Amino acid sequence: MGVAPVYNFYITANSPGEVGGFVSPVIKRLKRKFPESTVTVILLPCSFSTGTEKDVLESLPEVDRVIPPGGLVNFRKSLRPEKKGAVLHFGGDLFYASMLSKSLGLPTFAYIWARKSADKYITAYFVKSEKDTKRLLGQGIKWEKIFETGDLVADEVGDAMNESPPCFKPPGAIRFCFMPGSRVSELKPLIPFFLHVSAILKDKYPQSEFYMMVSPFISKDKLEAVLSDIKSHPKMAGIPGRYNPETGEVISEHGAGFKLITEHQKPLLSTADLVIMIPGTKTAEAGVLGRPMLVFLPLNDPSKIPHYGIIGLLDYIPAVGPYIKGRILLKIAGKFGFMAQPNILAGEEIVPEMMGTIYPIDIANKCADLIRNPEKREDMNRKLLELYSPFKGSADRLVDAVAGFIGEGRP
Repeated sequence: MGVAPVYNFYITANSPGEVGGFVSPVIKRLKRKFPESTVTVILLPCSFSTGTEKDVLESLPEVDRVIPPGGLVNFRKSLRPEKKGAVLHFGGDLFYASMLSKSLGLPTFAYIWARKSADKYITAYFVKSEKDTKRLLGQGIKWEKIFETGDLVADEVGDAMNESPPCFKPPGAIRFCFMPGSRVSELKPLIPFFLHVSAILKDKYPQSEFYMMVSPFISKDKLEAVLSDIKSHPKMAGIPGRYNPETGEVISEHGAGFKLITEHQKPLLSTADLVIMIPGTKTAEAGVLGRPMLVFLPLNDPSKIPHYGIIGLLDYIPAVGPYIKGRILLKIAGKFGFMAQPNILAGEEIVPEMMGTIYPIDIANKCADLIRNPEKREDMNRKLLELYSPFKGSADRLVDAVAGFIGEGRP
């Protein structure tokens, strides 16, 4: 029996959604298909990053090396042309993947995104759906370079479900799950915000259970700092509370609160009657599980909202930059389109969205409307499962396609 060839894979990524939702399921399958391979992840500069992506990646057994943001230039100096391996781009500017392609001379693949100026360096593009294919064709990418492999988040969720113990819900309970995001700037105001939401809903539905999913991209030290000072936010409102480390609960002075969940989150999420969250990859994760959700984007303090491109770069201008960015975001807010990934993917509103100046009572009232309307939630469940079920095996299809290009000819 022959020895499997050694391949070196270089992966570019930028922020929590890409690292957790795309990179994680792919590298599991790369290591399974190429057991002797090495995986190097190069983190790219991004206004959506948390600063903890390197730590999270280094905790994954499939990752051999992580290059931090800003480290690519020096790393590239040490590179020499290679014959076995590939560059896989999952997030950030494609320019950087082009740089790696030139230095390594390896086949280079991009997931979802394309740029015509970088096209000559890209061997193939992998996309979620026909909608993405049409978008890339509109950018001038040739049809024969585009492969519809599916949404990788489906396999990220599937892996998590398979690796976690099952979760059960007591008969008659109404289970709410809050998902505040991966950045401390989101978590700090949303803890008292969701605390107030839970207090309102608990009065309406005494049998309710409340949980908050804590992102693995929020470090233990930062989480403890946030939990040590839970008070109403001047622009987001909410109510003060305290954290009980013995029970893992955040409780208000009225007694209502929620339990923090830091591990084995997906099985619990799969039992939720309603998930309340801000936009991000987590909306796709809940969608894969068919969970009814409410997605909202509060513009109470727009200076704190991260954004791509030139607008996002305003954050780096001291004092006035974030303020100017916030004013711009308020002006263009009506042009955002859908925020929830299931809605973006479907091209229609499957799950409700709210955007604007939003307070806890607004979210609580909308949640109550949805709880009183089980038919609406059942419709969401059905449509979400229909939307995401075909994507099971997306990471396998992507890795098989890469293997075809680098080892056994064109797939």
